Amino acid sequence: MGALLLGACGGDAASPDAPGVADLASISDMAGTTDLALGPCAQLGVWPTDQVSSQAESKMSGTFDWRTILRANRPHGPDHVDRLRIELYHPTGATTPLPHTTTIPAEGHYGTCTECVLIDLDLDPATGTLDRSFFARAGTLTVTRADRTPGHGTTALRGEHLRFDEWRYDPATGYDEALPGGRCLEVERFELSSDYALDAPDGGP
Repeated sequence: MGALLLGACGGDAASPDAPGVADLASISDMAGTTDLALGPCAQLGVWPTDQVSSQAESKMSGTFDWRTILRANRPHGPDHVDRLRIELYHPTGATTPLPHTTTIPAEGHYGTCTECVLIDLDLDPATGTLDRSFFARAGTLTVTRADRTPGHGTTALRGEHLRFDEWRYDPATGYDEALPGGRCLEVERFELSSDYALDAPDGGP
């Protein structure tokens, strides 16, 4: 289970409940992809890894004592990005052998995931506003390194054959579902590695 707003996963400034994103309005074209028209999923191929950052937090309460967020951006126009975001939640007192591979559940939800994979499209990093959010509900995620050390550490992981459904998450109402009639994305693969500074302010791009 994740940890957004003390009870569900998330907490990034660009999470699916970003303020001012009413009903996840229409999307503009993304360079290098098929249009997000109704029908087959848009194919995003291999996600770029030249703009990767991470953040770790240890001051969590209840079920989880550690969270790591990795972000990989690709340009979307002059000032915005499309952001791949992975949130990892570590249960208090648990030990997870590495590497480990998780099959992303087809019936998973953002409010209860512990290894969450999302894509935020047409995101303004300065304000956190975005056009659409997508939540992975198929594919695999393999974590090869997940440091939980004071100060600095490294997280490394890869994902393969992921499908993302357009998603709406509203912690105020508990709504946590694929958007009816929404779009879908497919990512062939990503492989990310990034160093973090524990409990530091978000310095991601």
